[in-house]
Amino acid sequence: MVRRRKKFKYFLITLSAGIIIFLAFAAPTFWQLIKQEREKIFLRNYLQQLEAENVQLQKEIEKMEKDPLAIERIARKQLGMLKPGEIEYKFMVTEAQKK
Repeated sequence: MVRRRKKFKYFLITLSAGIIIFLAFAAPTFWQLIKQEREKIFLRNYLQQLEAENVQLQKEIEKMEKDPLAIERIARKQLGMLKPGEIEYKFMVTEAQKK
């Protein structure tokens, strides 16, 4: 009976050591897998945003190709361009006028 307990005790020690060694190698891999899964989700969301932006830019390109005035509007609004002979007027607004 004593010998049987001794064998069981060695079995438990060996099993515990095996589990500890397994966890020592498996745990970092497990956390790395979780980190990669999070990164994959982030990249998928980022890809969807870029695809949506790409669709919007394609629509703008098509609009500019079809409407020659669209280019003029963009040049005036975003680049502040003027036609020859035009004068741009800027009005100063004071704090009192804003209220």
